[in-house]
Amino acid sequence: MFKLKHHIAWFTPLVIFLLVEYLYRSYVRGLPDEGQAQSPFAIYILSSIALILVLLSIFILIEKRNKKEFFLFSVTPALLVVSQFCLMLFFESAWLVILVPVLYNSLLGIYLENMYIRYYKHEKFQDYSFANISGFLNILIIFSF
Repeated sequence: MFKLKHHIAWFTPLVIFLLVEYLYRSYVRGLPDEGQAQSPFAIYILSSIALILVLLSIFILIEKRNKKEFFLFSVTPALLVVSQFCLMLFFESAWLVILVPVLYNSLLGIYLENMYIRYYKHEKFQDYSFANISGFLNILIIFSF
């Protein structure tokens, strides 16, 4: 069971990366012949799916231990995912379309991995690690918004 939860910490950023790339490739850039996006509301649907996926993975990692901890730990990753989707709307460069989601989802994976270590591998957990990671992610979120 612990192995499955450890895989959730890295499976979630991978799925979100695929959602972002799918959104950019098929909806934001649009069809080359028509010159406009197929459905402008797809960003709302895909970002909602990504947000629900992040919240569900945090809920699974915490395991109903404390509702207060769930709400405290879920704010930063939720805002990171939303800011990533918002930032992707403004990119034109093919390199940025790949590099920025890789960076954001890698940082999300590090955050979820740290959460896994906090609850399931107590001997490896450092007390100050969440403060450092959350501070860095909050600066990145403010920049993205």
